[in-house]
Amino acid sequence: MVALSANRLYAEYKHFNYNTMKKIYANIKSTVCCLVATLLLSSPMVSCSYDDIWNEINNIKEELAELRESLQTELNALKELVNGSITIKDVAQQADGSKVLTLSDGSKITIYPKGDKVPANIITTTTVDGVLCWAYYDGLGQAQPILVGGKTIPVAEMAPITQITDGVIEVSFDGGKTWILTGYDESTVSSIIVDVKVVYSDWQTDADGNLVPLYCELTLVDGSTVKVGMQNGKIIVPFDSLFVPYGMDVPISIEISDVADYMTTTPKGWECDVQHNVKQGNMILNFTAPTYEEVAAGSAVSSGVAKMMVVFNNGSSAIASIKLTTNPANIYFAPEGLYVEVGYGTNYMLCGLVSAGSFNGTTYTTACNQMLSGGSASSSIHELSFMEENTEYVLYTDLRSTALKAGSEYSFWYVVPRTDENGDMYVVAEEFCVETFKYSTVEFEVVETSYFDVTINFNVAGSEGYMLGYTKAEEFDAAELAEFYTEHPDYLNATKTDVEYLGSFTAMFDINAANLQEDTDYVAWYIAKSRNGVIIVDNVLNWPFSTNAFEQGGTIEVQCVGDAKVEYEYVELTLDTEEEHIAFFYNAMPSYMASAYPDDSYVIDMLVNEGVKKVSTESVVARYDGAKPGDKLTFFAVAVDNEGKFGKVFKQEYTTRKIEYSALTLEATLVDYKIDNTRVLVECEGAVAYRYVYARTDDEKVWTNRYGGSEKLAGEFMIKNLDASDVYNTANEKYALVDGHICLSGLTSGEEYVIVVAAVDAEGKLTAPKALYFSPIANIGVVVTREGNEAAWEVGKPTITVLNFEDNPLLFYQFAWLFTPGERTTAYSAAMFPANFVNADLGTNIDTVEKLIADIITSCDTGTMSEQGKSCEWNESGIYIRRWTEWEDTDGDGYLEAVEKSEEHPGGYHFFPYGSSGNTYIYTTWVGEDGNFHEPFAIDAKTGKEVDIWTGAIIE
Repeated sequence: MVALSANRLYAEYKHFNYNTMKKIYANIKSTVCCLVATLLLSSPMVSCSYDDIWNEINNIKEELAELRESLQTELNALKELVNGSITIKDVAQQADGSKVLTLSDGSKITIYPKGDKVPANIITTTTVDGVLCWAYYDGLGQAQPILVGGKTIPVAEMAPITQITDGVIEVSFDGGKTWILTGYDESTVSSIIVDVKVVYSDWQTDADGNLVPLYCELTLVDGSTVKVGMQNGKIIVPFDSLFVPYGMDVPISIEISDVADYMTTTPKGWECDVQHNVKQGNMILNFTAPTYEEVAAGSAVSSGVAKMMVVFNNGSSAIASIKLTTNPANIYFAPEGLYVEVGYGTNYMLCGLVSAGSFNGTTYTTACNQMLSGGSASSSIHELSFMEENTEYVLYTDLRSTALKAGSEYSFWYVVPRTDENGDMYVVAEEFCVETFKYSTVEFEVVETSYFDVTINFNVAGSEGYMLGYTKAEEFDAAELAEFYTEHPDYLNATKTDVEYLGSFTAMFDINAANLQEDTDYVAWYIAKSRNGVIIVDNVLNWPFSTNAFEQGGTIEVQCVGDAKVEYEYVELTLDTEEEHIAFFYNAMPSYMASAYPDDSYVIDMLVNEGVKKVSTESVVARYDGAKPGDKLTFFAVAVDNEGKFGKVFKQEYTTRKIEYSALTLEATLVDYKIDNTRVLVECEGAVAYRYVYARTDDEKVWTNRYGGSEKLAGEFMIKNLDASDVYNTANEKYALVDGHICLSGLTSGEEYVIVVAAVDAEGKLTAPKALYFSPIANIGVVVTREGNEAAWEVGKPTITVLNFEDNPLLFYQFAWLFTPGERTTAYSAAMFPANFVNADLGTNIDTVEKLIADIITSCDTGTMSEQGKSCEWNESGIYIRRWTEWEDTDGDGYLEAVEKSEEHPGGYHFFPYGSSGNTYIYTTWVGEDGNFHEPFAIDAKTGKEVDIWTGAIIE
């Protein structure tokens, strides 16, 4: 028994029926892996037919990639549609029920009607506190919000990225750290957006009298609806966000004219009153915030996006959005201070910095109100004004008299005063905002420099986690890093905490990390975690440093260890030094190019800029590939000693092996060229064996690319690849000459082939090659036809017995049959699809009896994996033995072993496991001792009755 691993078994399975599998894989959403497993576990008695499943699998991969691209486009588009940055220009109904949405940025997405089945794992949406968020379906088919870092992910803020793993589309919301299955298959809907409805103006019409579209209402897979403008006009909003105190009104003015109709939407609990002044060409939008009590009770939200959709008199439309919030500012903490960023409506603010846990709302309400009413100023209360700028940077020393301590937590409080009816300002306790952060410090100092590393002093205190990294100076971009880690906050390593480190810089990352490059400017950077998840440029701390440069003037020498390996197309040598070295540079080139480097300084410059560098104290292997036989190559190398100095230049020339032919004379004659018996007579006095390759001349992969497409290059291929599996050697018993002939079988009629032969002399040298071109034909003799010659045709007719037939939807048709040959005949019997006889897509043209006989023969016992039938030669005993191999784990070691089995049958036996969904017939022909074949007949595998080959009608 022979051990066979699962990988090997899968490799054997590659040889599969391409035409049959085209039907199997017609639907891209089929479960490929399950199908492969099912077919692998079907009867092991049968060898697979035709050639190759992999072209079809590649097609599936391409279609799956297109589906992934479509999904990614839809995810991105949904994000932009929800936040109002793009709108819909057109909705077109398609014949298959789908709708094509043309967006304002020019992109298009296709949506499909919602199916009846419960989705499984598909990415969806759900509304949480009035905000549309990304979600997934649980086992009960209910949409559950996706949490990253314990927080929901608003659709308007982020779209996931996608990938394909094992034929399944996955999405990630944390930059690829974790992945979620989409469930895009036949059991789910095919789109996140499942319907779109265009809502038209009640009265406004265009120039053709058609009602003007006002907006689109998208229905999402979870039932949520999103209103999106049909935009081809424009609204200019003067700012992105608006601060409105709890329970208060704040108006804004939009310059807009020629408005025919409009609509507004607001977050949960918010209100918007619109005053449209046609004469002045503007609109006053008065936004009313919910009360603190309403937000605390959950009946309203503290922030959200408001939208305004407008239809103009000329028929165009537009949409604008603005973020509404009861929080007057965003706070960003930096190493030495903090940034206060406010939205429109925040002009004046009181704030301060205290130890975490020490802030008392009642105390600070009293203190602030006393100061606002004319009392003395407090050192713990800081005033900020935003009359001209919306961002203010405040040093910690301005907010607090005592220094901050690393590792301690602090709270920054802030509040925007209200104004009463008398114009006096006051603060309300419920409107104080408090942001807490942990103060940390970091020190970085380069103590000593070297060629591939630097020694650093690195101290971190009070950090909640951070990322230490480095990049080449010309590639460093603090803003880009800040943006990346804001989008991927979980990449910041929370396991790195306080440290006091003195040592190798590269060892800080990985003991096996790649070395730095010599003579290079770098920037080391440090980014600490931020509690609000936003990294600003100030928080990308960075320090420049440089490595030392190599110098000339060393004496270390390079030498070749042992003999160089000189082959026809490459030269390979091992290089080393007797003294210790820290780096190697080497290169090789055609010798005619080597003259461009007249002295060592030029060579070293070339090696540093164009050669291969190995930072190693060990020997290195230098190799030049892609040469031609007889090419002269020059190798250069130089080593660097422990003091960083280049040594003496190594220069050596080598000539690749030349093609040398034996002096023997070879004669090769094509004697016969049958598909199952092509014979080439080879004659060469003094030859001890023969080598040959063969291929179809239209096979670019083999004949053109591998063998060179000519007699000369194919001969050189054999010389250069004596041990290749496709270079056949008649010294091998399996390919031994038969009466002085090379014999080929398993060929295809109507195809041109070429065989290239060379003789081998006693020294192993090959002669100049000989090429023979031919188109094999079927060995059918004079065909004995049925019509008008029934008696002669009946002589030796085989008996066909259908043993079993199973119509299994998972395995397709499978059946077995016996065929008993007549006396002194050989029968050929194969399962074939009539629809494939004349089929331009499949490249078939079986329209004559002769072509049909040839096709049956090539389907039987061809010596390849393409066997959909068998041949059976009559024997006098009447006993026929069927032998096959099954793969079993006989010893429990996890590997499959080949188990040879056999059984007796009263005739030839064949099993066909994957018949098509249409008719599949058993075609049979036979040949007598005179070498003449008989016109085939066909048996319906379902009924066992004979049918007319060309019409399918039953022959009684």
